[in-house]
Amino acid sequence: MLYNHFASKMYGVCLRYSKDTNEAEDNLQDGFIRVFTKIGQFGFKGSFEGWLRRIMVNTSLEKFRKNNHLYPVEDMIIFENIQYDEETLSGISAEDLLKIIQELPPRYRMVFNLLP
Repeated sequence: MLYNHFASKMYGVCLRYSKDTNEAEDNLQDGFIRVFTKIGQFGFKGSFEGWLRRIMVNTSLEKFRKNNHLYPVEDMIIFENIQYDEETLSGISAEDLLKIIQELPPRYRMVFNLLP
């Protein structure tokens, strides 16, 4: 019941920190395994959903760090010449913005995901 209640919302969390849907599904499963093994450690000091979300984020970040031992520096010149005016940006939907963020290199994408 716990999995069925929270899986879709937590999948969305995992997807923000993953390179694709397969990795997000793996992170979701790993996160729920961690939840079920550590559920006795939930201290009732905050919401259960917040605790669950933190586990999913941490699981995803750990996998990211594990799989990215080298951190190459991307050539930022390709991004410096792109100009956006306010009119262009005001017409971007949230869905389009998320797609653009997903196309960023992993290290840059992570900055957006860590924002509250």
